[in-house]
Amino acid sequence: MKKYFTEWLDTELKQRGWSRADLARRAHVSQSTLSLIWSGERAPGPDFCRAVARALGYPQEYVFRKAGLLDDLPPPDHDPEIQLALRLLSSLPPEERQEALEYIQFKARKARRRQQSAFEFER
Repeated sequence: MKKYFTEWLDTELKQRGWSRADLARRAHVSQSTLSLIWSGERAPGPDFCRAVARALGYPQEYVFRKAGLLDDLPPPDHDPEIQLALRLLSSLPPEERQEALEYIQFKARKARRRQQSAFEFER
């Protein structure tokens, strides 16, 4: 899993044109910490993953899953709209992806409030 995580991070860095030093600076972690993780001498822990998520603009849970700290999500149902949404979301740059996620979270909260109101009205 550690190897998978560092390969994933290498790909992310390459796509952004960042070096490991750039990641260390943006994530506010030491370059020695990065070296230990890349060499496999240290596992990426929660604090490290939170810092990386912040630097890359990803939700923490996403980076935790990549690092093996959380189980993979169950496969989404076979709803073609959900599959399309996932493909579109994954194609966005990180800052736009975060904006889209915030909008989805807003819509989900709004739907939950409507459901709660309807439930309370039925009582």
